[in-house]
Amino acid sequence: MTSQREAIEKRDIDRVAERISAVVLEFFATPGRRFHMGDLYDYVRRSVAGPTAPDSAGRIMRALRKARKIHYEVVDRSASLYEVLAIEPTQTEFPGFDEVPAKPSWEYPD
Repeated sequence: MTSQREAIEKRDIDRVAERISAVVLEFFATPGRRFHMGDLYDYVRRSVAGPTAPDSAGRIMRALRKARKIHYEVVDRSASLYEVLAIEPTQTEFPGFDEVPAKPSWEYPD
């Protein structure tokens, strides 16, 4: 049984995640765009009213990928460099997307 405090915290987390998710999807609107994680953090901080936790944008980005809403590639992990591949990718565009390999071998189609 969850306490009232836990229920309030979960509601607040869900509300923040919903706001940040929309902003992250907006940020991912341009396939082929390369960005550093700091670029995403800055974009979210400028776009969302109120404070956000330092890694909220990264956690939401990973959750959206897991939910198959976005697809990106880690270009250089040590430099936190990523590339947007698609928003709501399909099996037709990216065969094997269900596996989500650590470093996809396909490229975004023209």
